[in-house]
Amino acid sequence: MALLSPPSSALVQAAPAAAGPVCSLQRSGSLWQLSIEAQELTTAIGLLAEQLEADDDDTRAQALGELEGPFWRRKATRRHSPPRLMPPAG
Repeated sequence: MALLSPPSSALVQAAPAAAGPVCSLQRSGSLWQLSIEAQELTTAIGLLAEQLEADDDDTRAQALGELEGPFWRRKATRRHSPPRLMPPAG
């Protein structure tokens, strides 16, 4: 019976990390790496949820800042990029 083990670093090319406070949104393509990234995202979402529900105003403000920063950067990028055209149907 074969055991699953993480791929060696020589076989997997690492994608450059995306700017973000907790985890990378870049995909390397391996199922192993995708599952690790999904777990990191789940953990980050849980931590942000806890911070947003905190009684401390500063903690909530920091969590909102972590959410708003990437949102506004992405919105600015979309505003300055040409519109995507839909391919013809059929």
